[in-house]
Amino acid sequence: MSRWYARGVGTRDTEKIELAPLGREIVFAPDEATRQQKLQEAFFSIDIFKRVYDHYGSAKLPEREFLSNVLQGEFGLSSEFHDEFAEIFRANCEFWALRVECRSASATPVEQRSSFR
Repeated sequence: MSRWYARGVGTRDTEKIELAPLGREIVFAPDEATRQQKLQEAFFSIDIFKRVYDHYGSAKLPEREFLSNVLQGEFGLSSEFHDEFAEIFRANCEFWALRVECRSASATPVEQRSSFR
């Protein structure tokens, strides 16, 4: 998982696992602002996360029907992955310090968690 976010190098099957350069910058950040910036860089290192974020201009995702239309039509993501994508995207944007922007304008945090299941 850490290699997906450009934070680690190696797997359980390699002789060693180590922090990638971005991972080092996060772990050894000189201050909280730098840490948050590097965490966001890690989030955006996932191509589809960056593309979806750019498409909407924020981390706010629309209602399920419209999100699915865009994920399928604009990004070619199979419909079987839409619910999982939305859940992972929201969880990550909250963790990677995009918290303020993650919530849909029309849904409470509880509604968001249940609307994509």
